[in-house]
Amino acid sequence: MANEMKLDIRNYKDVENWTIAAAESIIMNIKMMYSLQDEVNLLLSGGSTPGPIYKILDQDDFGFCKISFWKTFCISFRHFR
Repeated sequence: MANEMKLDIRNYKDVENWTIAAAESIIMNIKMMYSLQDEVNLLLSGGSTPGPIYKILDQDDFGFCKISFWKTFCISFRHFR
């Protein structure tokens, strides 16, 4: 299959490094999407795990005014069967 997604597994020595890498990846992808279109949609997960990532994103000024934010709530995978 030409458009087959590949799993990219990365290991980090601690949560802080993982948090920074995740935020940098999100920022990089948003900037890439801005180069292709005028508006970006971002689906955000709830809960406490992504909180530190969101704090880093809040410190970076890369055009949040153009992003449509969507926050998920506890959705069971049973809904997708």
